[in-house]
Amino acid sequence: MRDKSLDDSPGEDRKSQRAQSDRSNMRRCPDTTTLGAVRLCVFALALALPLAPLHAQEGSKPSPSQPARLAPNDPAWQRYEVNQTFQGGVYFKDNNIWTYDKDFADLFGMPAKHIEAIEGAAAAAYRIEEASFQDCGWGGQPDVCRRVEYCYLDLYFDEAKTPLPWATEHTRYAWVPNYGSVRWLKPQHRNEKPRTLNAAETPPGIVRALVGSPLIAFADPQTKLEAFFTTNQYIDKGPGDSGAPAILGYSREFYRSLSVVSLQMGCTPFGRKSIDLKLNAKKQIFGDPVARFNQVRLPEGFVQRIKDAINARRQRNSEFYRGLLDARVKLVSADAADPKQTPQGQPPTLTYRAMLELGSRHLVSAATGEKLGLSPGMLVSAEIHQGRRTVLEYLLSPVSKTLQEAARER
Repeated sequence: MRDKSLDDSPGEDRKSQRAQSDRSNMRRCPDTTTLGAVRLCVFALALALPLAPLHAQEGSKPSPSQPARLAPNDPAWQRYEVNQTFQGGVYFKDNNIWTYDKDFADLFGMPAKHIEAIEGAAAAAYRIEEASFQDCGWGGQPDVCRRVEYCYLDLYFDEAKTPLPWATEHTRYAWVPNYGSVRWLKPQHRNEKPRTLNAAETPPGIVRALVGSPLIAFADPQTKLEAFFTTNQYIDKGPGDSGAPAILGYSREFYRSLSVVSLQMGCTPFGRKSIDLKLNAKKQIFGDPVARFNQVRLPEGFVQRIKDAINARRQRNSEFYRGLLDARVKLVSADAADPKQTPQGQPPTLTYRAMLELGSRHLVSAATGEKLGLSPGMLVSAEIHQGRRTVLEYLLSPVSKTLQEAARER
């Protein structure tokens, strides 16, 4: 408590008494192990100590080895480039891969290096998140587990430029929790269908499409048919859709005229240089659109950064069950075939089919050392050794091949 005698002392006497009172309070901290008392004492000490200035004094320069930290109430702290720069202390680091236009970058202080020609949207953010549960039981061992990861894409729309066809005027905000304990609660009987976190609530008057998205955010204002996003992520070339990413969240005009939609994307590698996402009202994923609305094209630089992240994830996951097995070639096909059935007009990829006999039925995990049992459906990368040769033989092989074929008749 504050000493009332301090209020009756003028000028320097009051300062002197206050300092003596502060020192006395510091000495009167109870010598106790009670947690509440310790916290109270620490709080009293903090009040007694002089406050450090939030900003450096005029004319002073920060040390090069210790950059000056901005105060939390400094407006510049809200800029992305500032709060995502290491300044000597602990901070939350963004794990998203970003692309955006110049207006979005100027609004939030984003780095200029990721300003790209994104079409149909103001910004996009892609990330890979690890789930709170794991895949267990690999190799017949209950404790051999592999982590589970999901990939998400957030699309930001400036509705002053590209309005969205919201399902109703009351459609404002919804977000599906990533994980919850209800996931593990199964019905007692097969004919029971309890509502879960992914049960979509159909807005009044809206006709559901055959998609099964957790949330219904958009619809055609004329037919009231649900509208959803489709993507060509897994089609290497040409038009078409490879699937419909589920809508996991949305926030309508969360800041000024900006709205955000969160989609669950695939985490497997793909070959496209750019990705298109279309928002159309359709009865099913691969059907004809009843009404067309927004179309987003993600730029090539952004897509390449996504590919790099997916390949890095694939490399990490491969360490879980990577190993080498000896095998013996039992059979090689007499003729080469085109397993991909290349369309006409393009050169086919001819390969020979081989049958291998494995020397073991188990693979030793490089990550855990556990023996993992092999099962049908696993991917295999095989190298067939045809013999040995020296470096000189390898370098002279083109010349040797030419000499062997020089006197042949065709």
